[in-house]
Amino acid sequence: MDKTVKISYIISGCVFLLVLFFLFFPLQT
Repeated sequence: MDKTVKISYIISGCVFLLVLFFLFFPLQT
């Protein structure tokens, strides 16, 4: 697998986790 493809997968995964965090954080406060 290309290094750029792996980096793009890592970035998209981090963005996905950030989106989930910002969606569920207001529900817990």
